[in-house]
Amino acid sequence: MRVLHIVPSLRPQFGGPSTLVPQIARWQRKAGLDVRLAALYGSSSEAVGPASASREPVWEVPYHFFRCRGPEEYGWSWGLTAWLWRNAREVDLLHLHGLFSYPTLLGSRLARYFHRPYIVSPHGMLDPWALAWKAWKKRPYFKLFDHRTLKRAAALHALTAAEGRQFAALGLQRPTFVLPNGIDPDDYRSVPPRAVLDARYPELRGKRYLLFLGRLHPKKGLDVLLEAFGMLVRRVAGCSDLLLVLAGPDNVGYRAALELAVARYELSQHVRFTGLLEGEEKLSALGAAELFVLPSHSEGFSMAALEAAACGCPVVLSPACNFPEIEAAGGGVIVEPRGEALARALGALLTDPVRRRDMGRRGQALVREKLNWESIAARMIAVYEDILRGDRLAPAWINGH
Repeated sequence: MRVLHIVPSLRPQFGGPSTLVPQIARWQRKAGLDVRLAALYGSSSEAVGPASASREPVWEVPYHFFRCRGPEEYGWSWGLTAWLWRNAREVDLLHLHGLFSYPTLLGSRLARYFHRPYIVSPHGMLDPWALAWKAWKKRPYFKLFDHRTLKRAAALHALTAAEGRQFAALGLQRPTFVLPNGIDPDDYRSVPPRAVLDARYPELRGKRYLLFLGRLHPKKGLDVLLEAFGMLVRRVAGCSDLLLVLAGPDNVGYRAALELAVARYELSQHVRFTGLLEGEEKLSALGAAELFVLPSHSEGFSMAALEAAACGCPVVLSPACNFPEIEAAGGGVIVEPRGEALARALGALLTDPVRRRDMGRRGQALVREKLNWESIAARMIAVYEDILRGDRLAPAWINGH
């Protein structure tokens, strides 16, 4: 079976799909699929080089990237257009990732032209909060382009059952399957020591800290987190010297608003911005954090939360993170993204180190045993096979659609 994954960007600062899609493809290739990736890079990327290139990176999957014209988030590419025109007819199935992007629009139209089935994975972009964000440009684009893309897909991929219900609420009565994001357990067998993080950020040496890891974006609930953290350091014994580390890229210019909130809550001595953390530094930060906190208003299925749990870090999430299994397994806490509620939850955990250690172990066991890419890739291949045969036999399908 020949499968082509199309994703807007492979740059990690552009969020989950950029890092998780190569992992899906990698494990599908290990399972015997002839699989490759196509993506855009922005003109600012150090990896662009020529207008297009083909490589086989550390993921062990051939990929093709093309220079993006215009803003990367909504840019277009003649190179990608020409390459897909030549190659889309040669594959059995196209898997499109994300919405509101030229690669998804182009891939869906060429798939139909060449009579090839395609799947769309919105990755949380149809969440009501996400659709309301910058609705002035999303609504017309969705009406003109993406609604048709979704209505004509061979299948829609939901990360959670809740996301599947969002499809139905939008009138997208297409065959839908549910498969979550995952991890490669081997990547977390040995979490780098705290010294790796301290070497890069000496100001953190010897400090206890809470960790947020992700894009600095209004949807992540960082305003709520700063409000709750301010309450925490003022009210809870033993937290007066605690730090909050905000680790992630500032793609939309939101850091300035966060810095104003830091000043408003008098937290300048307690909050550190690190920018994007990758590789060993990221794992070291997750392994040494007291808690990972994500009070998001809108998520598909957070890769950062999975990584935190895989590193043995207890997690505090909002309901919008769509990960109730972590609380059911005793590996984390789900709390509404409101200042008082979040402050109480954080305070209760920070004063109970035994509970935190137990949560870390339980969360780690959950994601390593049940949310690994090898299993998820195999289940996704079964869905692909159903689509090509015209069956609905794989257990991932919702209600046998």
